[in-house]
Amino acid sequence: MQVKLPDENTIRRLTPDIGEMLLFKHMSIGEKQEFVGMGEIVSYDKGDAVISEGHVEPYLYIILEGDAQVMKKREDKTVYISTLGKGDLFGEASIFVKVPRTADIVGGDSLNVLRIDRKNLLSFLFAHNDSGIKFLMIMIYGLLEKLHQANTDLSFDRKSFISQDSIDQLLEDMNA
Repeated sequence: MQVKLPDENTIRRLTPDIGEMLLFKHMSIGEKQEFVGMGEIVSYDKGDAVISEGHVEPYLYIILEGDAQVMKKREDKTVYISTLGKGDLFGEASIFVKVPRTADIVGGDSLNVLRIDRKNLLSFLFAHNDSGIKFLMIMIYGLLEKLHQANTDLSFDRKSFISQDSIDQLLEDMNA
């Protein structure tokens, strides 16, 4: 993991990229530059832990390049949940409340994120009311989509008669 504070060149270089992301489309160029300047650019190698399930930390992450895998511990096993890519964000709940992370996020190939802490994000939101409200609405919408997907998955799990252990055993038997 490598952490850098963005310099003026990095801010100017990233502004057009984040401007294409839904979360920032409504912001002025100056607001985008200010937002990037309030964060940190963090680079991860493949397999590096970005966040760990159960840890409490006040960061929001926005993927600038690369991808990350969402993994969940379940019945003493690590289960793949999904892959996040450029423009995706994670860690939003920690901006609102101090709660433990609900999953592991692991770096894929050359993952670069913009990481912003609660204090800086709230400072930005209060300083830019119009853009701040739009930013929050988009972020909340994303959280609601994640909740909807989790509820759908839960509903499916309740109907499923196949356990992860059964699938693991089937795959093991196939390779024997």
